[in-house]
Amino acid sequence: MGSLGIKLISVLVSLAYVPVLISYLGKEEYGIWIVISSTLAWINFFDIGLGNGLRNRLTEAISIANYERAKTLISTSYALLGGIFIAVAIAFVLTINLWNWNRILSLESISANELKLLIGMVAVSFCLRFIVQLIQPILFAIHKSALSSLFPVVSNIIGIILIYLIRYIDCPKLLTAAFIISVLPIVSFIIGTVFLFSKSLSFIQPSFKHIDFSVSKDILSLGFKFFFLQVATNLINTASSFIIIKILGPTYVTEYDVLLKYYMMALMVNEIVLAPLWSAFTEAFAKKDLVWAKKVLRKLNWFSLIQAIGILIMFFISDLVVKLWINKQFSISKNLSFALMVLITLRIFLSPFVRVINGSGKLMFSIIVNVLCCILFVVLAITLGKSSLGTVGVVISACIARAILLIANIVQVRHLLSLGSNKLLNS
Repeated sequence: MGSLGIKLISVLVSLAYVPVLISYLGKEEYGIWIVISSTLAWINFFDIGLGNGLRNRLTEAISIANYERAKTLISTSYALLGGIFIAVAIAFVLTINLWNWNRILSLESISANELKLLIGMVAVSFCLRFIVQLIQPILFAIHKSALSSLFPVVSNIIGIILIYLIRYIDCPKLLTAAFIISVLPIVSFIIGTVFLFSKSLSFIQPSFKHIDFSVSKDILSLGFKFFFLQVATNLINTASSFIIIKILGPTYVTEYDVLLKYYMMALMVNEIVLAPLWSAFTEAFAKKDLVWAKKVLRKLNWFSLIQAIGILIMFFISDLVVKLWINKQFSISKNLSFALMVLITLRIFLSPFVRVINGSGKLMFSIIVNVLCCILFVVLAITLGKSSLGTVGVVISACIARAILLIANIVQVRHLLSLGSNKLLNS
Protein backbone atom coordinates (compact mmCIF):
# COMPACT_ATOMS: atom_id res chain seq x y z
CA MET A 1 0.00 0.00 0.00
CA GLY A 2 2.90 2.30 0.74
CA SER A 3 4.38 1.54 -2.67
CA LEU A 4 1.00 2.18 -4.31
CA GLY A 5 0.67 5.61 -2.71
CA ILE A 6 4.21 6.66 -3.59
CA LYS A 7 3.91 5.42 -7.17
CA LEU A 8 0.64 7.28 -7.70
CA ILE A 9 2.34 10.46 -6.52
CA SER A 10 5.29 9.60 -8.78
CA VAL A 11 2.98 9.31 -11.81
CA LEU A 12 1.41 12.71 -11.09
CA VAL A 13 4.81 14.32 -10.56
CA SER A 14 6.19 12.79 -13.79
CA LEU A 15 3.17 14.06 -15.71
CA ALA A 16 3.69 17.55 -14.31
CA TYR A 17 7.45 17.59 -14.93
CA VAL A 18 7.29 17.14 -18.72
CA PRO A 19 5.12 20.18 -19.63
CA VAL A 20 6.97 22.36 -17.09
CA LEU A 21 10.33 21.44 -18.66
CA ILE A 22 9.09 21.78 -22.26
CA SER A 23 7.50 25.15 -21.43
CA TYR A 24 10.73 26.36 -19.81
CA LEU A 25 13.25 24.95 -22.29
CA GLY A 26 11.29 24.72 -25.56
CA LYS A 27 11.02 21.60 -27.74
CA GLU A 28 14.57 21.73 -29.13
CA GLU A 29 16.43 22.29 -25.84
CA TYR A 30 14.21 19.71 -24.14
CA GLY A 31 15.21 17.25 -26.87
CA ILE A 32 18.88 18.11 -26.25
CA TRP A 33 18.43 17.44 -22.52
CA ILE A 34 16.78 14.06 -23.14
CA VAL A 35 19.61 12.95 -25.43
CA ILE A 36 22.36 14.07 -23.03
CA SER A 37 20.72 12.49 -19.96
CA SER A 38 19.96 9.26 -21.87
CA THR A 39 23.50 9.02 -23.23
CA LEU A 40 25.20 9.71 -19.91
CA ALA A 41 22.93 7.21 -18.17
CA TRP A 42 25.40 4.65 -19.51
CA ILE A 43 27.78 5.78 -16.74
CA ASN A 44 25.53 3.74 -14.45
CA PHE A 45 26.87 0.53 -15.96
CA PHE A 46 30.34 1.21 -14.53
CA ASP A 47 29.04 -0.26 -11.27
CA ILE A 48 29.52 -3.65 -13.03
CA GLY A 49 26.18 -4.81 -11.63
CA LEU A 50 27.37 -4.36 -8.05
CA GLY A 51 24.01 -3.01 -6.80
CA ASN A 52 22.07 -5.99 -8.12
CA GLY A 53 24.70 -8.45 -6.93
CA LEU A 54 24.46 -6.88 -3.45
CA ARG A 55 20.67 -7.11 -3.55
CA ASN A 56 20.67 -10.89 -4.08
CA ARG A 57 23.48 -11.65 -1.63
CA LEU A 58 22.03 -9.34 1.03
CA THR A 59 18.59 -10.97 0.73
CA GLU A 60 20.20 -14.37 1.27
CA ALA A 61 22.14 -13.16 4.34
CA ILE A 62 19.15 -11.45 5.97
CA SER A 63 16.85 -14.44 5.29
CA ILE A 64 19.05 -16.48 7.68
CA ALA A 65 19.54 -13.53 10.11
CA ASN A 66 23.30 -13.22 9.41
CA TYR A 67 23.46 -9.49 10.14
CA GLU A 68 27.24 -9.33 10.50
CA ARG A 69 27.63 -10.60 6.95
CA ALA A 70 24.95 -8.10 5.86
CA LYS A 71 26.96 -5.22 7.37
CA THR A 72 30.10 -6.47 5.62
CA LEU A 73 28.32 -6.76 2.27
CA ILE A 74 26.89 -3.22 2.52
CA SER A 75 30.11 -1.59 3.80
CA THR A 76 32.24 -3.25 1.13
CA SER A 77 29.76 -2.32 -1.61
CA TYR A 78 29.88 1.36 -0.62
CA ALA A 79 33.70 1.24 -0.66
CA LEU A 80 33.78 -0.44 -4.09
CA LEU A 81 31.20 1.89 -5.63
CA GLY A 82 32.88 4.96 -4.15
CA GLY A 83 36.22 3.95 -5.65
CA ILE A 84 34.74 3.12 -9.07
CA PHE A 85 32.62 6.22 -9.53
CA ILE A 86 35.02 8.77 -8.08
CA ALA A 87 37.62 7.42 -10.52
CA VAL A 88 35.11 7.59 -13.41
CA ALA A 89 34.16 11.19 -12.52
CA ILE A 90 37.80 12.30 -12.38
CA ALA A 91 38.61 10.54 -15.67
CA PHE A 92 35.59 12.14 -17.35
CA VAL A 93 36.51 15.66 -16.19
CA LEU A 94 40.12 15.22 -17.33
CA THR A 95 39.19 13.96 -20.81
CA ILE A 96 36.03 15.93 -21.59
CA ASN A 97 37.90 18.45 -23.78
CA LEU A 98 39.31 15.69 -25.98
CA TRP A 99 35.91 14.95 -27.54
CA ASN A 100 33.84 16.90 -30.05
CA TRP A 101 30.51 16.55 -28.28
CA ASN A 102 28.60 18.58 -30.86
CA ARG A 103 29.55 16.07 -33.52
CA ILE A 104 29.04 13.01 -31.28
CA LEU A 105 25.49 14.06 -30.34
CA SER A 106 24.72 15.82 -33.66
CA LEU A 107 23.94 19.08 -31.82
CA GLU A 108 24.76 22.28 -33.66
CA SER A 109 22.31 24.64 -31.91
CA ILE A 110 24.37 24.82 -28.69
CA SER A 111 27.91 26.19 -28.32
CA ALA A 112 30.79 23.76 -27.74
CA ASN A 113 31.77 25.32 -24.39
CA GLU A 114 28.22 25.29 -23.03
CA LEU A 115 27.72 21.68 -24.15
CA LYS A 116 30.97 20.55 -22.50
CA LEU A 117 30.04 22.32 -19.26
CA LEU A 118 26.58 20.77 -19.38
CA ILE A 119 27.86 17.25 -20.04
CA GLY A 120 30.59 17.54 -17.40
CA MET A 121 28.12 18.70 -14.74
CA VAL A 122 25.59 15.98 -15.53
CA ALA A 123 28.26 13.25 -15.78
CA VAL A 124 29.75 14.06 -12.36
CA SER A 125 26.24 14.20 -10.88
CA PHE A 126 25.45 10.76 -12.34
CA CYS A 127 28.61 9.37 -10.73
CA LEU A 128 27.82 10.80 -7.30
CA ARG A 129 24.20 9.73 -7.57
CA PHE A 130 25.13 6.14 -8.24
CA ILE A 131 27.14 6.00 -5.02
CA VAL A 132 24.40 7.46 -2.82
CA GLN A 133 21.54 5.53 -4.43
CA LEU A 134 22.98 2.22 -3.22
CA ILE A 135 20.38 2.53 -0.47
CA GLN A 136 17.75 1.42 -3.02
CA PRO A 137 18.92 -2.21 -3.54
CA ILE A 138 19.46 -2.40 0.23
CA LEU A 139 15.82 -1.44 0.84
CA PHE A 140 14.65 -3.91 -1.82
CA ALA A 141 16.67 -6.67 -0.14
CA ILE A 142 14.86 -6.14 3.18
CA HIS A 143 11.45 -5.89 1.43
CA LYS A 144 10.99 -2.12 1.92
CA SER A 145 10.38 -1.32 -1.73
CA ALA A 146 8.06 1.60 -0.99
CA LEU A 147 10.81 3.58 0.71
CA SER A 148 13.18 3.04 -2.23
CA SER A 149 10.75 4.91 -4.50
CA LEU A 150 10.40 7.88 -2.17
CA PHE A 151 13.74 9.58 -2.87
CA PRO A 152 13.24 10.47 -6.59
CA VAL A 153 9.64 11.55 -5.92
CA VAL A 154 10.71 14.07 -3.27
CA SER A 155 13.51 15.49 -5.44
CA ASN A 156 11.21 15.74 -8.47
CA ILE A 157 8.56 17.65 -6.51
CA ILE A 158 11.16 20.16 -5.33
CA GLY A 159 12.59 20.30 -8.86
CA ILE A 160 9.23 21.21 -10.42
CA ILE A 161 8.78 24.02 -7.91
CA LEU A 162 12.27 25.40 -8.54
CA ILE A 163 12.02 25.23 -12.34
CA TYR A 164 8.64 26.94 -12.23
CA LEU A 165 10.13 29.73 -10.10
CA ILE A 166 13.35 30.29 -12.09
CA ARG A 167 11.40 31.05 -15.27
CA TYR A 168 11.19 34.58 -13.86
CA ILE A 169 14.97 34.81 -13.43
CA ASP A 170 17.40 35.66 -16.24
CA CYS A 171 19.80 32.68 -16.31
CA PRO A 172 21.05 30.06 -18.81
CA LYS A 173 17.97 27.85 -19.11
CA LEU A 174 19.47 24.50 -20.10
CA LEU A 175 22.37 24.68 -17.62
CA THR A 176 20.12 25.81 -14.76
CA ALA A 177 17.50 23.11 -15.38
CA ALA A 178 20.19 20.44 -15.72
CA PHE A 179 21.78 21.53 -12.42
CA ILE A 180 18.45 21.30 -10.57
CA ILE A 181 17.52 17.93 -12.08
CA SER A 182 21.00 16.47 -11.46
CA VAL A 183 21.82 17.72 -7.96
CA LEU A 184 18.49 17.41 -6.13
CA PRO A 185 18.35 13.57 -6.23
CA ILE A 186 21.86 13.40 -4.74
CA VAL A 187 20.83 15.60 -1.80
CA SER A 188 17.64 13.57 -1.33
CA PHE A 189 19.50 10.23 -1.26
CA ILE A 190 22.16 11.50 1.18
CA ILE A 191 19.61 12.84 3.67
CA GLY A 192 17.44 9.71 3.39
CA THR A 193 20.41 7.32 3.76
CA VAL A 194 21.76 9.01 6.89
CA PHE A 195 18.30 9.05 8.46
CA LEU A 196 17.49 5.39 7.68
CA PHE A 197 20.82 3.97 8.87
CA SER A 198 20.51 5.92 12.11
CA LYS A 199 16.96 4.65 12.70
CA SER A 200 15.21 1.62 11.15
CA LEU A 201 18.30 0.19 9.40
CA SER A 202 20.69 0.56 12.33
CA PHE A 203 20.94 -3.26 12.62
CA ILE A 204 22.79 -3.37 9.27
CA GLN A 205 24.51 0.03 9.46
CA PRO A 206 27.73 0.12 7.39
CA SER A 207 31.05 1.14 8.90
CA PHE A 208 34.73 1.29 7.96
CA LYS A 209 35.56 -1.65 10.24
CA HIS A 210 33.13 -3.87 8.32
CA ILE A 211 34.81 -3.26 4.96
CA ASP A 212 36.19 -6.62 3.84
CA PHE A 213 37.26 -6.88 0.21
CA SER A 214 37.40 -10.66 0.48
CA VAL A 215 33.60 -10.70 0.05
CA SER A 216 33.83 -8.55 -3.07
CA LYS A 217 34.40 -11.63 -5.23
CA ASP A 218 31.08 -13.07 -4.06
CA ILE A 219 29.25 -9.83 -4.89
CA LEU A 220 31.07 -9.15 -8.15
CA SER A 221 30.86 -12.67 -9.58
CA LEU A 222 27.09 -12.29 -9.67
CA GLY A 223 27.39 -8.54 -10.31
CA PHE A 224 29.35 -9.04 -13.54
CA LYS A 225 26.52 -11.16 -14.91
CA PHE A 226 23.98 -8.47 -14.01
CA PHE A 227 26.28 -5.89 -15.61
CA PHE A 228 26.31 -7.59 -19.01
CA LEU A 229 22.58 -8.22 -18.75
CA GLN A 230 21.94 -4.55 -17.88
CA VAL A 231 24.06 -3.24 -20.75
CA ALA A 232 22.27 -5.37 -23.34
CA THR A 233 18.80 -4.73 -21.92
CA ASN A 234 19.21 -0.99 -21.44
CA LEU A 235 20.74 -0.44 -24.85
CA ILE A 236 17.32 -1.24 -26.26
CA ASN A 237 15.73 1.11 -23.69
CA THR A 238 18.07 4.09 -23.96
CA ALA A 239 19.70 3.94 -27.41
CA SER A 240 16.48 4.77 -29.24
CA SER A 241 16.73 8.48 -28.35
CA PHE A 242 20.36 8.60 -29.51
CA ILE A 243 19.57 6.86 -32.81
CA ILE A 244 16.58 9.15 -33.46
CA ILE A 245 18.57 12.35 -32.89
CA LYS A 246 21.47 11.13 -35.04
CA ILE A 247 19.18 10.22 -37.93
CA LEU A 248 16.26 12.67 -37.65
CA GLY A 249 17.13 15.48 -35.21
CA PRO A 250 16.28 16.64 -31.63
CA THR A 251 12.68 17.72 -32.32
CA TYR A 252 11.74 14.12 -33.19
CA VAL A 253 13.12 13.00 -29.82
CA THR A 254 10.65 15.26 -28.02
CA GLU A 255 7.58 13.65 -29.62
CA TYR A 256 9.03 10.18 -28.96
CA ASP A 257 9.86 11.02 -25.32
CA VAL A 258 6.44 12.54 -24.57
CA LEU A 259 4.60 9.48 -25.90
CA LEU A 260 7.05 7.13 -24.18
CA LYS A 261 6.48 8.85 -20.82
CA TYR A 262 2.71 8.60 -21.40
CA TYR A 263 2.82 4.82 -21.88
CA MET A 264 5.48 4.42 -19.19
CA MET A 265 2.75 5.18 -16.66
CA ALA A 266 1.58 1.60 -17.24
CA LEU A 267 5.09 0.35 -16.43
CA MET A 268 5.02 2.40 -13.21
CA VAL A 269 1.86 0.58 -12.18
CA ASN A 270 3.57 -2.68 -13.10
CA GLU A 271 6.50 -1.73 -10.87
CA ILE A 272 4.15 -1.23 -7.89
CA VAL A 273 3.34 -4.93 -7.94
CA LEU A 274 6.65 -6.37 -9.16
CA ALA A 275 9.21 -4.22 -7.32
CA PRO A 276 9.35 -6.39 -4.14
CA LEU A 277 9.20 -9.70 -6.02
CA TRP A 278 12.78 -9.87 -7.29
CA SER A 279 14.07 -10.30 -3.72
CA ALA A 280 11.05 -12.46 -2.85
CA PHE A 281 11.94 -14.86 -5.69
CA THR A 282 15.56 -14.87 -4.45
CA GLU A 283 14.31 -15.96 -1.03
CA ALA A 284 12.02 -18.57 -2.63
CA PHE A 285 14.91 -20.11 -4.60
CA ALA A 286 17.12 -20.04 -1.48
CA LYS A 287 14.43 -21.95 0.45
CA LYS A 288 13.54 -24.10 -2.61
CA ASP A 289 9.91 -22.97 -2.38
CA LEU A 290 9.14 -23.35 -6.10
CA VAL A 291 5.43 -23.99 -5.47
CA TRP A 292 5.07 -20.42 -4.18
CA ALA A 293 7.10 -19.07 -7.13
CA LYS A 294 4.86 -20.83 -9.70
CA LYS A 295 1.70 -19.61 -7.98
CA VAL A 296 2.86 -16.00 -7.91
CA LEU A 297 4.03 -16.13 -11.54
CA ARG A 298 0.59 -17.29 -12.69
CA LYS A 299 -1.02 -14.36 -10.88
CA LEU A 300 1.48 -11.94 -12.40
CA ASN A 301 0.70 -13.20 -15.92
CA TRP A 302 -3.00 -12.54 -15.36
CA PHE A 303 -2.09 -9.09 -14.07
CA SER A 304 -0.07 -8.48 -17.26
CA LEU A 305 -3.12 -9.37 -19.36
CA ILE A 306 -5.29 -6.89 -17.44
CA GLN A 307 -2.64 -4.22 -17.92
CA ALA A 308 -2.48 -4.94 -21.66
CA ILE A 309 -6.20 -4.12 -21.91
CA GLY A 310 -5.55 -0.88 -20.02
CA ILE A 311 -2.71 0.06 -22.40
CA LEU A 312 -5.01 -0.53 -25.38
CA ILE A 313 -7.47 1.96 -23.87
CA MET A 314 -4.57 4.39 -23.37
CA PHE A 315 -3.85 4.16 -27.10
CA PHE A 316 -7.37 5.17 -28.12
CA ILE A 317 -7.33 8.24 -25.86
CA SER A 318 -3.64 9.13 -26.36
CA ASP A 319 -4.27 12.08 -28.70
CA LEU A 320 -6.74 13.72 -26.33
CA VAL A 321 -4.65 13.10 -23.21
CA VAL A 322 -1.40 14.40 -24.72
CA LYS A 323 -3.08 17.59 -25.95
CA LEU A 324 -4.56 18.21 -22.51
CA TRP A 325 -1.29 17.29 -20.85
CA ILE A 326 1.20 19.29 -22.95
CA ASN A 327 -0.86 21.81 -24.93
CA LYS A 328 -3.45 21.90 -27.68
CA GLN A 329 -0.86 22.59 -30.41
CA PHE A 330 1.27 19.53 -29.60
CA SER A 331 0.44 16.93 -32.27
CA ILE A 332 1.40 13.26 -32.12
CA SER A 333 1.78 10.52 -34.71
CA LYS A 334 -0.86 7.80 -34.33
CA ASN A 335 1.52 5.30 -35.91
CA LEU A 336 4.22 6.16 -33.36
CA SER A 337 1.66 5.95 -30.56
CA PHE A 338 0.56 2.47 -31.71
CA ALA A 339 4.16 1.24 -32.00
CA LEU A 340 4.99 2.44 -28.49
CA MET A 341 1.80 0.84 -27.17
CA VAL A 342 2.97 -2.52 -28.56
CA LEU A 343 6.48 -2.01 -27.14
CA ILE A 344 5.24 -1.23 -23.62
CA THR A 345 2.79 -4.14 -23.76
CA LEU A 346 5.66 -6.50 -24.59
CA ARG A 347 7.69 -5.08 -21.70
CA ILE A 348 4.72 -5.61 -19.36
CA PHE A 349 4.45 -9.31 -20.32
CA LEU A 350 8.24 -9.69 -20.10
CA SER A 351 8.57 -8.15 -16.63
CA PRO A 352 7.40 -11.08 -14.42
CA PHE A 353 9.76 -13.52 -16.17
CA VAL A 354 12.68 -11.10 -15.76
CA ARG A 355 11.98 -10.90 -12.00
CA VAL A 356 12.05 -14.70 -11.68
CA ILE A 357 15.33 -15.01 -13.61
CA ASN A 358 17.00 -12.13 -11.75
CA GLY A 359 15.84 -13.53 -8.43
CA SER A 360 17.29 -16.95 -9.26
CA GLY A 361 20.68 -15.49 -10.20
CA LYS A 362 20.82 -17.89 -13.19
CA LEU A 363 21.69 -15.32 -15.83
CA MET A 364 23.98 -16.83 -18.47
CA PHE A 365 21.29 -17.89 -20.95
CA SER A 366 19.56 -14.52 -20.50
CA ILE A 367 22.82 -12.67 -21.16
CA ILE A 368 23.41 -14.54 -24.43
CA VAL A 369 19.88 -13.87 -25.70
CA ASN A 370 19.95 -10.22 -24.62
CA VAL A 371 23.26 -9.56 -26.37
CA LEU A 372 21.99 -11.13 -29.61
CA CYS A 373 18.74 -9.12 -29.39
CA CYS A 374 20.75 -5.98 -28.67
CA ILE A 375 22.80 -6.41 -31.85
CA LEU A 376 19.65 -7.16 -33.83
CA PHE A 377 17.96 -4.04 -32.43
CA VAL A 378 20.80 -1.67 -33.34
CA VAL A 379 21.03 -2.99 -36.91
CA LEU A 380 17.27 -2.87 -37.44
CA ALA A 381 16.84 0.53 -35.73
CA ILE A 382 19.45 2.22 -37.94
CA THR A 383 18.08 0.56 -41.08
CA LEU A 384 14.39 1.23 -40.41
CA GLY A 385 15.09 4.65 -38.87
CA LYS A 386 16.67 5.79 -42.14
CA SER A 387 13.68 4.51 -44.13
CA SER A 388 10.35 6.26 -44.58
CA LEU A 389 9.24 4.79 -41.23
CA GLY A 390 11.58 7.12 -39.32
CA THR A 391 10.93 7.14 -35.56
CA VAL A 392 8.28 4.42 -35.94
CA GLY A 393 10.92 2.16 -37.50
CA VAL A 394 13.18 2.55 -34.46
CA VAL A 395 10.32 1.55 -32.15
CA ILE A 396 9.38 -1.42 -34.38
CA SER A 397 12.98 -2.62 -34.05
CA ALA A 398 12.68 -2.49 -30.26
CA CYS A 399 9.38 -4.43 -30.48
CA ILE A 400 11.02 -7.23 -32.48
CA ALA A 401 13.87 -7.49 -29.97
CA ARG A 402 11.46 -7.53 -27.01
CA ALA A 403 9.29 -10.24 -28.60
CA ILE A 404 12.31 -12.52 -29.01
CA LEU A 405 13.37 -11.82 -25.41
CA LEU A 406 9.88 -12.66 -24.16
CA ILE A 407 9.90 -16.08 -25.86
CA ALA A 408 13.41 -16.87 -24.57
CA ASN A 409 12.58 -15.81 -21.01
CA ILE A 410 9.42 -17.94 -20.96
CA VAL A 411 11.50 -20.96 -21.99
CA GLN A 412 14.14 -20.32 -19.31
CA VAL A 413 11.62 -19.73 -16.50
CA ARG A 414 9.81 -22.98 -17.36
CA HIS A 415 13.13 -24.80 -16.89
CA LEU A 416 13.99 -22.96 -13.66
CA LEU A 417 10.65 -23.68 -12.03
CA SER A 418 10.60 -27.32 -13.14
CA LEU A 419 14.23 -27.90 -12.06
CA GLY A 420 15.15 -28.60 -15.69
CA SER A 421 18.49 -30.22 -16.38
CA ASN A 422 19.58 -27.91 -19.19
CA LYS A 423 22.91 -26.46 -17.96
CA LEU A 424 22.77 -23.37 -20.19
CA LEU A 425 19.27 -22.40 -19.07
CA ASN A 426 20.16 -22.92 -15.40
CA SER A 427 23.65 -21.40 -15.38
